[in-house]
Parts: sequence; C-alpha cells; structure tokens
Amino acid sequence: MNKKLFSNVLIASLILGACSTPSKEHVESVNPIQAEAAINDEGLYTAKGNVLSVTDGNTIKVKITSDQIAKSLSLSTGQVATIRLLGTLAPNVDDKSGIGAKATDFLQDFLDGEEVSLEIDPNHIKNKNGEYQAYISKGKNLIQSVLLQKGYATLTPLKNTANPYINTFKDMAKQAKEKNLSIWSIPGFVTQNNTFDNEAVVYWKNKGLHEAQKLLNKSGIDINLSGK
Repeated sequence: MNKKLFSNVLIASLILGACSTPSKEHVESVNPIQAEAAINDEGLYTAKGNVLSVTDGNTIKVKITSDQIAKSLSLSTGQVATIRLLGTLAPNVDDKSGIGAKATDFLQDFLDGEEVSLEIDPNHIKNKNGEYQAYISKGKNLIQSVLLQKGYATLTPLKNTANPYINTFKDMAKQAKEKNLSIWSIPGFVTQNNTFDNEAVVYWKNKGLHEAQKLLNKSGIDINLSGK
C-alpha cells in the first residue's frame, strides 16, 4: 500500500469514527424509595408519615408515606416505624407525678391519625434501643416545642451535633419554668441532668398531707389522711 493510499484510508477511518453513534453507557435504574433523600437547610433528612398510635410523651408509631427515603435510614414507604422525639424528655407514662400520663394524653389528642413531618439528624438516626429519632412537626407546630411550652417535657442535650432548634427549645422551657407549669410545679422534680426524680413527688405529697392533717386536727375534724 503506497503512502497516499494509506493516508486516504486513515483519514476515512477517522471521519467514520467521528460520525458514528457512540454506544450508550449502562445506567442502573434506581428505585426512588432507595434513592438518597434530600437534606434540608438544617442538614437533616426529611420524611413524612401518618401517626398510627402514641406510646407515651416520648414515642409515637408512624407509617412512612414519603416517596423518597435516605438509604442510610433503612426506611421504606409503607413501613411502620417507632419514632422517638429527639431533643426532649417527658416523664414515663406511669410516673408518680401523673405528668407523664398527661403528656401522653395530649399527644394522643393532638397527633393520633394525623400526618406529620420528620426531620432526622444523620448523627442521631437511632437511640441505643434501636428506635428512630426525629424532630416531629404537625403543620407549623414542632411537637417538641409544644411539649416544652406546656411543661410536659424537658431538654435533653445532644452529642456530636448542633440542635437547630435549641434556641426555640430553651425559650419554651424557660417560659414553662417561669410559670411553674407541670414538671416545673414540683420543686426538685426536674434534676440538674434534666431527668426526673420521683422521690421529690413523694416528698411534697407527704409534706402536703402532713400540713393538711395539721389543719384538720386543728379544726377538730377527725379524719386521718394517711389512710391508717
């Protein structure tokens, strides 16, 4: 093959190669449920769900209804998940103060059967018991803020993350404390660690009974409040 012919063949090959349709790269389809969910401005995963039941002032059961869930959350649309309120703590439903039961009743009336929005912190997806944790909103009402404002819950510190609602939470808790609402109505009930001391409830109940008994005795009324 002479040089001129070789040159013509080479040029023709280059032109044909440039004009040919490239083969399509295989792209694996991704189920929207398994795709990464968008992260909001606060750096939190978002999801929606319907409240199926309220366990207590700290925990609800939600049926996930989002079209898109973060893979790392191991959630899927239609799944029923136990969701713990992140950043707050209410007394146990059977605590001696009776406030835990009130907090539970409030959430049942306010949330049962309702659609809620979940905001999940990537650093606090689950607690040590394997329950999902989230900031929970019904419409424009952030549930944790409402509980704090009514004195049904106290703040819980979060490690390795910044609570985007911390200023609001602190303000709501301060208002409730100043008004001596619910958990703040019993001196010593909320500890320095923001947990609850049932011994304080017992102490003030006994003190109240003692003072009431003194008044009855002074009035000459023969009633024993101790039940003995």
